[in-house]
This record gives sequence, C-alpha cells and structure tokens, in this order.
Amino acid sequence: MASEEKVAQALDEIREDFLTCCVCYKHYQQPKVLPCLHTFCEQCLLPLVKNTDLNLKCPTCYAPCDLGEEGVAGLKTNFFISSLLQEIQERSRSLAMTPLAQCGGCESNSVSATCIDCEQYLCNRCVRVHKNITLTRSHRVVFLNVRFCTIHIGNELKFFCETCDVLTCEDCTIVTHRMPEHVHIPIKEAADKYCKYLRKMAKMVEKTENEVSKSLAEAIVIRDKLNENFQKEKAAVRTASEEVRLAINMKENTVIDALEQESAERMKYLNIQATDLDGKHTAIVQTCNDIRKSLETECGAEILYSKMSYIKKIGKLLTEDIDIDVEENLFQVTPQIDKMTSLFENKQSVCLSQCAIEGTELLQYPLLKGQSIVLPIFTRDCTGKHLVSEHEVKAIHIKPDGTRKHMQVTDRGDGVYSVTFHGDMEGRNQIIVMIGATEVPGPPVTLQVINSLVKTIGQKGDGE
Repeated sequence: MASEEKVAQALDEIREDFLTCCVCYKHYQQPKVLPCLHTFCEQCLLPLVKNTDLNLKCPTCYAPCDLGEEGVAGLKTNFFISSLLQEIQERSRSLAMTPLAQCGGCESNSVSATCIDCEQYLCNRCVRVHKNITLTRSHRVVFLNVRFCTIHIGNELKFFCETCDVLTCEDCTIVTHRMPEHVHIPIKEAADKYCKYLRKMAKMVEKTENEVSKSLAEAIVIRDKLNENFQKEKAAVRTASEEVRLAINMKENTVIDALEQESAERMKYLNIQATDLDGKHTAIVQTCNDIRKSLETECGAEILYSKMSYIKKIGKLLTEDIDIDVEENLFQVTPQIDKMTSLFENKQSVCLSQCAIEGTELLQYPLLKGQSIVLPIFTRDCTGKHLVSEHEVKAIHIKPDGTRKHMQVTDRGDGVYSVTFHGDMEGRNQIIVMIGATEVPGPPVTLQVINSLVKTIGQKGDGE
C-alpha cells in the first residue's frame, strides 16, 4: 500500500506541475499550443484575442501569435498533453480501483466489490451477506468493474463531459464541470453516440480498405510488370552482349587472317631474296677460302694452272646482283584497329524525314539503257546533322515490270551511303530507301531508262 501511495502522490505532482493551465490553474481542457510552444486551454485563450487583427500575445513569454480565419480553434492541439493527462487519469483510476488481496469480510476469498459506506472490499459471498443484514442493507455496494472519480473518491463516474472529453461524477458536474460552460450527458448516452460514430467511421475505413486493397493489387501488377520488363531488358542486354562478343571475335579472326595472309605474301618474297643472297654469300665465302688456301699451299705453275678458273669465279661473283629488291612501302603495315573500333561507332536513331537519296537533279534527264549512276543516301538527325544509323540502311529497286530487287548499299561510316543503279531495263524504274523495317517518307526516286536518244520523226517509209 505504501508504494501505491507514492505512485498516487507522484501522479498528483505531475498533474499540478505539468498538466495545469497557468491561466485558469486547472487541468488542461482542449489544450492548444502556440508557436512559442507554450500550451493553454482553448477557453483561456479566447479572451486574449484582439478582434481587429486576430492575433494574441503568449501569456507566459508575450511572444506575438498571428491567428488565421479560424481563430484560436485553428491552433494545433497539443495531443501530447491530452494523451498524458488521459494516461495519468487512467493510472489514478486504476490505483483507486486496486482491490485488496483478500475480502475484508471473510478475509479469504478474492475481492469483487466494495462497500462505499464501510470503505471495505468484499467478495461475492460477503456482498450477498452485506445486502441481507439490516444494518448494512442500505449501504452502497458497487462492483469493481464500475469506474470511480479520481478527484471525488468513492463517487461513481456517471456522466461524460463533452466539453472536456472526460468522464465525470455528480460532484464534478457541480464543482469543476459546471453548466452552462460544460455540457455533460449520461455515460450510456455518450457511449451509444460514440459507438454510432465508430460504426460510421468503420464503414468509411472499410471502404478505404477496399480502395487500398485495389490500389495495392494494381501496384503489385505494375511492380511485377516492371520487374518483368527489367528482366526482359537484362536478357536482351546479355543477348546483345553475346552478339557483340561474337561479332568482335569474328571481326578479330577476319582481320588477323587478312594480316597473316598479307604477311605470308610479303615474307615469301623476302624469303626468296634471302635464299638467293644466302647462296651467293656461300659461293663468295667458298671462293675466298679456296684462294686463301691456294696462296698458302701452291706456288709457281700450280697457281698459274688455276688462274683462269679463279678469274672466271671472281668475275662471276663480282657481277652478281647483290642488291635487295624491296619497295619503300614493304615495311609499312596498314593499321587495322579502325576495323575493330568501327564496331563501336556512335550509332543513333535517325530522323526519317531528314533521310533521302540526294542528287536527284541529275535524274531529270533519262538514262540510256546499260548506263549506270551512283546515288548518295544521307542519314541525319532531326537537326540535319549527319549520323550513322543504328539500323540497317536498305535500298529496293522496283523495276518497270513491278518486280523488286534489293540493291547493294555501301556504307562510308559517316552517315553517307551509296547505291549504284544499272539501267538494264527500259521504262520507269523506282528506288525506295528503308531504315531498318521503316520506309523513308516521301515519293520514291524515279529513273527513266530509254534505249536511245534519237527520236524518229514522221512515218516509216517517208522520203527526205
């Protein structure tokens, strides 16, 4: 019991020091917090408002506070103070309702009720006895599930103050919650009213829950679709990377094979010359050795006997062509790196309306059958700047008989392409350009092919 008394005393001190308005010196009723963070009852702030400019000064620090059109009611409610006050009231009620360990009558059974007049806790059996004894029949016995006022000890909470949003007893309605400033109704009526409000809000919450569930389902679908798209894109990147690696390997093999073939041809030419020079060098060395040996071992008639042989050998060796037949560019190797880096050119999406076959002014005159002409194709962005298309550039020849034929397109690598038209068939020929699978807008290029420029005048068989 001593510990419960200390707790009750601490709760009272908290109420007095932190939960009491410094204007009315009562517990906060609808606490409102000012911008300076001081808190006051809403009713206490109303007389401080100047009607002319809707502002007030803090009663504690005198800091100015500008109010909106809603006035004091528009200030933020200090929910922390409200929650703390409610919590302390609940704790106080719990302490006031804390039963004794044993019944005060039989001192053996557990407590279930209390006699307000005797100030004694009772068990169910002693309650029946208490009500049957003439002396205690008129005593006020209440069960412990009934709440009591923490201010007026022993008074049952029967009313609800709508102004302060708290439960009150009869004495509270006379002392601290007087009418007409406070509006209080019976607890049952307040509970029914609140239950009706809760049911209404529950329906709104259920409706919101359905909407949230629908939105959640949509979000999940979108999330899954987004994840699927990313997975597809990752797979596409991996496939493209594999294709790039394959293209690089194929290009590398092609370039290396070309280099090895060219190297073999040049090395073969040099090897032939080296073999020839090596034979000449061997013959010279052998002749020099023979002459040196003859000078060391022979003399007189022997040397003269071999005179003609040595003169012929020396003459032949001195007239031999010992120069290397090497062209100036034999050692130069054409750089092949650009053939590899061309795979990574900055290819972009072109603007179809800016792409076309140009130089068509040359086509205002017909072409002779069998004549050829080179037509340039330009790919550009929307600003008209040349760029390399990320898609294949194709040209299709529509012959006079309606048949179609794909033409060979030459890529210069700078956004300029070309096709060669051969006038093999008389009549009206057309060429259309496609970027990828899309045809370049505009009419196709028309080329008229004729058999001869000579035009016959008159009818066959006419004289002069």
